[in-house]
Amino acid sequence: MKRFFSWRIPGTWTLFRADDRLLLIVSGMVVGLAGGFAAYLLNRSLIFLFDVLKPYRTCAWSFVIPGAGAALSVLFLTRVVREKGGHGVPEVIYSVSRLGGRLSARAMFSRLVASSLTIGSGGSAGPESPVVISGAAIGSNIARFFSMNERQRVTLLGCGAAGAISSIFNAPIAGFVFVLEVVLGEWSKAHIVPVAVASVAGAQINRLLSGNQIAFSHHRFQVSWQDTLACLGLALFAALISVLMTRGIRTMHQIAGKTGLPAWVKAALGGCAVGLIGIAVPDALGEGYHAIREMIEGAYA
Repeated sequence: MKRFFSWRIPGTWTLFRADDRLLLIVSGMVVGLAGGFAAYLLNRSLIFLFDVLKPYRTCAWSFVIPGAGAALSVLFLTRVVREKGGHGVPEVIYSVSRLGGRLSARAMFSRLVASSLTIGSGGSAGPESPVVISGAAIGSNIARFFSMNERQRVTLLGCGAAGAISSIFNAPIAGFVFVLEVVLGEWSKAHIVPVAVASVAGAQINRLLSGNQIAFSHHRFQVSWQDTLACLGLALFAALISVLMTRGIRTMHQIAGKTGLPAWVKAALGGCAVGLIGIAVPDALGEGYHAIREMIEGAYA
């Protein structure tokens, strides 16, 4: 492709390569569109699997559905694409801080398929991390394809993550801030414009394909001093729950590692446990967005 551009339009291509800002802005828009499309595909696959499996949710054996989805997800990762499972966002952060923004090409689609099987079958997880690593991998591999340097590769990695997050939530500012604060960890002037362009591009591709749908509705409300005090108490409680959940995940990971069972069997057992919880608390199944929407609307039972 480089040879094509340099032969047909040498002046334009040379200028494009020489102007770092123009290169990153245009490339960031392309990467943001691709990341947004990846998020759209994940969202449609989750809806499809939910509709297919919905008639079986009331069966007595329905608790095995999340177990089957989790087992298939692990088998796909370990046997088909031969990747280790992970938590998504920490892997992207590690890639930025330690690997110069390098992510494997398989990561562009592997987590989308695996998370579709897990979440679509009722696994209690969110689509945020899979789309972040998928979008980031798209940006990383496009940068590698065009032989960009490490700084440009890291920027495009952030562009892919921003496009994916803004697409799945239809919130370009949220995708922009998330990437600069969490993924890249700095508000560098070299990152701000390309990431902003990519975030808007990701949101626009989702709006083009799905319409201007807002993940969570919002209403006007008044804030009093009682509400402020309640928010302080809520912040402390949420922080405590976050610490307990993090330690619980680590403890369960250690316990599972000592069992000696194959990874897909452990995933199946965990998924079945989630299915049993879902019989008593159906809102525990899936990504949980529907329950949050009902809470915001004041219609949650």
